[in-house]
Amino acid sequence: MFKKGASNTNANALSRVSSLTADKGVTEERRQQVTDEKTKATIMYKYHDSPVGGHRGMNKTFREIRRKYEWPNMKRDIENYIKKCQSCQTNKTLGPQYKASMEITTTARKPFKRCVLDIVGPATVTNKGNRTF
Repeated sequence: MFKKGASNTNANALSRVSSLTADKGVTEERRQQVTDEKTKATIMYKYHDSPVGGHRGMNKTFREIRRKYEWPNMKRDIENYIKKCQSCQTNKTLGPQYKASMEITTTARKPFKRCVLDIVGPATVTNKGNRTF
């Protein structure tokens, strides 16, 4: 239960924080308004192209930028920026990825009734002459 200021003789860390915010009327941190095109480009570079940005997709990049900044048509600007990113366009996979369907098979009742080979190679030879994969 919250007790204000001096009347709270048994204050813990949570009530001290509550006291600070309740007494001073602290509000949520506001997003920074961006109007300069060069600043927008710098922000998009920082959150998308830089090593920290990691070339995340449009939605993740937008969410991260939106946490601190805002400007008119921000989502459209970020989408256009990412569409022009050479690295993303080169490395993204096109079309849906299909997985092989699961097939229910029966268990063989006699040895060698069913044989399956998984061919991988050539295998490298170790110093002792063993072949490994």
